[in-house]
Amino acid sequence: FEHLSVGDGDAPVSLNVLREALRGAQRAFKASKIRAAAVDPRAPSMPDRVRDRAKDVIAPLEGVLTRLKKALDAAAETPREIFDKYDVDEDEHVTEPELKRIVKALVPAFTADEIRMAMAHVFEHGAEARARFDEDGNELPPAPDGAVAWLAFNDAIRAMNRTVT
Repeated sequence: FEHLSVGDGDAPVSLNVLREALRGAQRAFKASKIRAAAVDPRAPSMPDRVRDRAKDVIAPLEGVLTRLKKALDAAAETPREIFDKYDVDEDEHVTEPELKRIVKALVPAFTADEIRMAMAHVFEHGAEARARFDEDGNELPPAPDGAVAWLAFNDAIRAMNRTVT
């Protein structure tokens, strides 16, 4: 999760707002990393001190993912249609601002921290170092920095259904 979004544009922000955004991004990054490791049976085991605190660290993310999943389930469009609507240049990737618009459109009541949590979850699944292939088996180019490919986006949606053990 390399990008930090503060506000809706290039407007000046106070130091306190920036500091809080950075803290929120750090919490989101940590929660998404720990959750991804907790739901992936291939992931290495967590150290005891991390595992003991994992549920507390990821609880806010779990709440965000539950609300996001409900919004996706209630949406009139499929996840693919939603992705395509925001992929304005049709390059099979959504950028950080496009992903933020998707999240805000699905759950307009999300706070800035909740948006960061949702985005960190998606970016965590986009960061997997495995080859990506389209539906026809053709290898896809890697997503540019700050962008998420359709298959990573879809993986993130499927991961919302996995239970943390």
